[in-house]
Amino acid sequence: MTMKAALIEDAFKPLKISEVSRPKCPPKGVVIKNLYAGVCHSDIHLIDDEIPLGRNQFFRRRDFLGEKYKGLILGHEVCGRITEVGAEVPGDFRLQVGDNVMVFPWVGCGACLSCRAGHSNTCLDNRCRTVDIGQNPNKPGGYEEYMPVSDVSYLEKVPDSIPLIQACVLPCSASTAFSAVEAAEEGINFGLKIFQKSKVLIIGIGGVGLWSLKLLNAMYGPDKLDIYVLDKSPDNMAVAVKNGAKPAESSQAESGTWSVSSADGAQTGLKFNAVLDFVSNSTTAMIAFDSLTIRGHQVCIGMYGGTFAAAIPLMIGREVRIAAVRAASCASFRRCVATVARHNIPFEALEEIKFEQLNQVLDLMREGKSKGRYVIKFD
Repeated sequence: MTMKAALIEDAFKPLKISEVSRPKCPPKGVVIKNLYAGVCHSDIHLIDDEIPLGRNQFFRRRDFLGEKYKGLILGHEVCGRITEVGAEVPGDFRLQVGDNVMVFPWVGCGACLSCRAGHSNTCLDNRCRTVDIGQNPNKPGGYEEYMPVSDVSYLEKVPDSIPLIQACVLPCSASTAFSAVEAAEEGINFGLKIFQKSKVLIIGIGGVGLWSLKLLNAMYGPDKLDIYVLDKSPDNMAVAVKNGAKPAESSQAESGTWSVSSADGAQTGLKFNAVLDFVSNSTTAMIAFDSLTIRGHQVCIGMYGGTFAAAIPLMIGREVRIAAVRAASCASFRRCVATVARHNIPFEALEEIKFEQLNQVLDLMREGKSKGRYVIKFD
C-alpha cells in the first residue's frame, strides 16, 4: 500500500510530494496515522540548509548526510492515531490501537551518556542534528500520511482537554518555549525576590514566542511579571498585546550600545530579568545582552545565525547568565503537556492547511508573511 509524503529533493528546492510505500511497524514501536502536523520554521533551515555561523562559515546538514539528505521526510510536530503496535511492545503498555498520541521528536541516538541520562535533546552523537525524528533517513517525520515511531517511550497520549490541532505543536514549539521559560526561571525568580516583580522581554513573537508569552502568563501571572515584546511585524505585536504583553522598541546609540524602551516612549532604558530571544541573530543577541539587569538571564532559542561579542567585564560585573535552548528534553516535554492541560492554555494562532499547500506556506514563512502557526490537517 502507498501513501503521500513530502520529500527533500535537494537544498533550496520545494519539497516533492510523492507516492511512497507505507511504513512497516517497528518491533518496539508503533505506526500512527497522522492527523495533524505542524509546519515549523526550523524545517526551512533543513530545506535551505545553510545557516551562517559567521567568519564565512555555514552549518549544512547535507555536508554530513551526503546523498542521504535527498529524500528526507521532515516534520517533527505530530499528532496521530495509533494503527499498529509492534510485536515486542509489552502487553501491559499504557497505550493501544486507536489512541491519539503526540510524538516526542528529539530522540537522539539512544546510546550515548546524554541520551541514557534522559537528555536525548542534547545527544552527544547528534552531529549536524541528524539523529532526530524528521531529520534522519531512518526516522521519517510528519510530512507523510502514516509514520513509524521506533520506540513507544517517545509517545504521549493527548489529554482530553487539549484539542488535537493544538496537541501536534506541543512536542516542538510549545515545549521549546517551555524549556526557554525554565532556562530563565532563576533570573525571573531573582527579580521577584529583589523587586517583587520581574521584567521579561520576548524578542520575536511568532509561534514559539507566542507560546512563551502564554506560558509565562499561566505560570506567573500579571501580578508577578511585566512582559514586553519586540517584533518587526505589527500583526504579531498586536497579537502579543492582546495576550497581555507591552510593546517595546529598540534603538542603538552612537557608541553601539542597544537600549529598549516602551513603544509609547514613557519608559526608556528598560532593564530585564530575563530576555527570551526567538530570533537570535547578531543584532538581537546584542539587544538582549545590553538590556539585561543584574543577574539577568539571556536565553537564545532562534536559529537565524551569526555571532555577537559581549563585554566580559560587564558580563561578570552584572553576573548575567547566557543560555541556549535547542529543544526540550522528554521530561520537559511531558511537564509542558501537563502545564498546558492544567492551566487549559488555548492557542488560537493555528491555521489549518492541506498537505498540497505545504510548499506555498513554507514560502510565506521564508518571506516573513506567516501569522501564527500553520498545521497540516490530513484527510
